[in-house]
Amino acid sequence: MFWLRLLILLTSSLVFAATLIACGDDAVESCDTDPSNASGDDDSQGDADVEGGEDEDEEDEAFFRECEEDVTPEDDDGDEDEDGWPDEAADEEAEVLRLINIERQKGATCRGTPMAPVGPVQMDDRLVRAARLHSQDMKTRDYFSHQSPEGEGPRERMDAQGFRGNGWAENIAMGQRDAAAAVHAWMTSNAGHCENIMNGSWNVVGVGYAAPYWTLKLASAK
Repeated sequence: MFWLRLLILLTSSLVFAATLIACGDDAVESCDTDPSNASGDDDSQGDADVEGGEDEDEEDEAFFRECEEDVTPEDDDGDEDEDGWPDEAADEEAEVLRLINIERQKGATCRGTPMAPVGPVQMDDRLVRAARLHSQDMKTRDYFSHQSPEGEGPRERMDAQGFRGNGWAENIAMGQRDAAAAVHAWMTSNAGHCENIMNGSWNVVGVGYAAPYWTLKLASAK
């Protein structure tokens, strides 16, 4: 019934080439052109995954998806930052940080629930590496999930980069053409993503963009 209601709700909406998942505990969902959980109007939901912080043990359905034929922006001119990451992608990642801090500063309404303003978050290099590697892996191996095909989840990716925090959350998305579209999709989704962004427990983030995949990792640094 949930998917039927979602389909009816979305039949009049504009499809704008986007996909996303939010998670906090190794959720799994794929983004295919015709997945079994699709709503029929290029919009579906997956898992919101959160560990620790204010929403410990919370697990909500959260996978927002809208796909069209061509959702991959053209590659940039080859310029890279000091880590070998394309400058264009790094700029989009920085814009995600700027936009989510605006949302956190002004407060938001997540699924009809008012969320009070909270403090800003800062980029953490370890979380950035974990987020970039996950987005690149999804792009290279053509899957869309919080877990890799081998079962590696968000916690393992952070551990691999040496991050030891007190709780974490992860949002992923596919198909949004820029940072504004990705953040808008997360903030207006029907499960998990908005709450992850507005969680006052988080003080650090990592953003990874490997077109058309986005990964946002949020955590509480020790």
